[in-house]
Amino acid sequence: MKKLKPCPFCEAEAKMKFIGNEHTKSRTIEVKCSNSECRVTMKNGAIRFGFDWLEDISIKAWNRRAKLKPREVLIERNER
Repeated sequence: MKKLKPCPFCEAEAKMKFIGNEHTKSRTIEVKCSNSECRVTMKNGAIRFGFDWLEDISIKAWNRRAKLKPREVLIERNER
């Protein structure tokens, strides 16, 4: 299993919660920041696919981060 990156906003540990089971009609995974003051949450659900697939896409989505642009490019855009 891949590891979850920390929260992108406060750097606290992320927790994954499985809702439902392989026998229920729908399955949901909730990834949430463990910091009680940070309210970042992401949910993914599936009807036709199992928890293995759902866990994989949830980890990929949570771990995805925006690419930072060089400072000079940001300054140029703000001066326009």
